[in-house]
Amino acid sequence: MAEHILLKNDHLTVDISTLGAEIQSVLDKDGVERIWNGNPAFWTGRAPVLFPFAGGMKDDYFIYRGKKYPIAKHGFARRREFKVECACDTSATFLLDDKIEDYPFDYALRLRYTLSGNAIQVEYIVSNNGCDHMYYSVGCHEAYMAPGGVENYRLVFDKDETLLNYPLEANCVGHVPEQLTCNEKVLPLKEEYFAVDALMFLEVNSRGVTLENSLNEKKIRVDFPGFDYLLVWKKPNAPYVAIEPWHNAPEFVDAGHELITKTGIVHLFAGETNTHTHTITFLG
Repeated sequence: MAEHILLKNDHLTVDISTLGAEIQSVLDKDGVERIWNGNPAFWTGRAPVLFPFAGGMKDDYFIYRGKKYPIAKHGFARRREFKVECACDTSATFLLDDKIEDYPFDYALRLRYTLSGNAIQVEYIVSNNGCDHMYYSVGCHEAYMAPGGVENYRLVFDKDETLLNYPLEANCVGHVPEQLTCNEKVLPLKEEYFAVDALMFLEVNSRGVTLENSLNEKKIRVDFPGFDYLLVWKKPNAPYVAIEPWHNAPEFVDAGHELITKTGIVHLFAGETNTHTHTITFLG
């Protein structure tokens, strides 16, 4: 049965489950819930950890060294029980290193959450514990409460953007993007954007974006240095917005299945460790 770890400081109270090392709740200093509550009428997730890949593989499998491996969309970490490696009032580290039949690498994945003022730093620490090469990626999938409906919200990017949305087709994307109306750094959100699936930005200049609204002063800033791709997603008519920096991109519809050629895949030599970090700041 999943255990819950509570982190707390003067600004935030954060509940994290050992199932998937997933954030379950973030209360700000006013006691306002900022993370999506998992209402099953829309979506039961909240902030799943995407590993060893973000999104889905073409036809739900990949090929490595001539062998075919089935893999579920967003990988397996979000469905696994993590161990609590260490925890204190403002930080906790969760470990997953179970052998997976359909993932041919000896890995260790650590999720470290650290509170600093009104921010949560999230670290994906990935180690190759084997004696051979390892390939993986990570993705973030936190969904934020958006009471009042998405059309009251906008994304403010750190840099001027020409936002090209690559339409998703199952697990893949088409080659012909749609340009969204963006006033320099500001993208007003529209319900129609999410009628099919997510907004998929493969060519984004910014490595930070802020979710603002016209109803109050509550804002959420996401900083994602080192992540090249950005998704924005919600279920139709659902009162949340997910801001998802990904290290890998979905494959184009005419791509092959070879793992080592996947866009954004990370190569680790034996004994190596990589850390991927994003930071969520709750303002207002």
